[in-house]
Amino acid sequence: MRSRAAQPAGKVRKPRRKVSPQGSVSFPLQVSPVLSKSPADRQRARIILISGGTGSFEVGRRTQEVSMGHVVIVSPGYSVRFVQPENLQMRVVSLDVPAFRAQARHWDIARSANFKALFPFAALRSSQRGAQKVLDFCLISQIFEQLLALAGEIEREIAEQRPGWRDLASLHFQHLCIAASRGYTQQRRTSLDTDRRVARAVECIDRNFREEITVDALAHAAAMSKRNFYRLFRQTLGLTPNAHIKQVRLTRASEMLRLSEATITEICYDCGFTDSNFFSREFRRTHGMSPTSYRRIWRR
Repeated sequence: MRSRAAQPAGKVRKPRRKVSPQGSVSFPLQVSPVLSKSPADRQRARIILISGGTGSFEVGRRTQEVSMGHVVIVSPGYSVRFVQPENLQMRVVSLDVPAFRAQARHWDIARSANFKALFPFAALRSSQRGAQKVLDFCLISQIFEQLLALAGEIEREIAEQRPGWRDLASLHFQHLCIAASRGYTQQRRTSLDTDRRVARAVECIDRNFREEITVDALAHAAAMSKRNFYRLFRQTLGLTPNAHIKQVRLTRASEMLRLSEATITEICYDCGFTDSNFFSREFRRTHGMSPTSYRRIWRR
């Protein structure tokens, strides 16, 4: 029996590739609803999207309050600790930095000042002097919702692992980086008290989007006058209350079109629309296609 030492000179055994529990080659992106405390994960960069609730995180001796719409980007080798994380809802996109650098060097967006500010770890270590290791900021609703949707698409591709999933997940991640870089200058600046009041109204919309919702009812939930609520809601989220209600309903409708067997009419009414023609028109305006076409593409 030939020993390992007797192998022909110059012949090197190839290292075995790491395999995930699902049986696929390990992937440099992960999406999770919680922030892992694993020492190994500290060597990965993390993009944390706060999708609901209010709270704070600690980094070193600094405490930063956060609420829905905040983005926290943590460079590899650094950690943050969230205070009372059960009050926060989040999506955490963690990424392998060497793989990220290899991809980003081919991106046009990587040459922009915003990209370099958001992702200093994409460059060589020598060029990161003075860069923030933990960056937090708050985006207007349209940009934040786009990032949240893209994180969801990455998570779905990784979970389903259909043919081409690695390519699509990587493209969604590139889109996320581009959207974040473009939207970085469109930050919203409101007090945490305002964020909390508006968050109550948003939670009311999320719970009752199937029903008729009035601005008066939302203002009451936020403990504000109608006029003040309307102004601060728009200032905080970048949308009017009615536009946000419509956005929530259309988002839910797109999920049902992908995942349920309900008819278009059933989905229309289940999502709070009272006119199927209006629903189809608004869906087409948002997604660039009819509900029927959208479902057909996702069912291929």
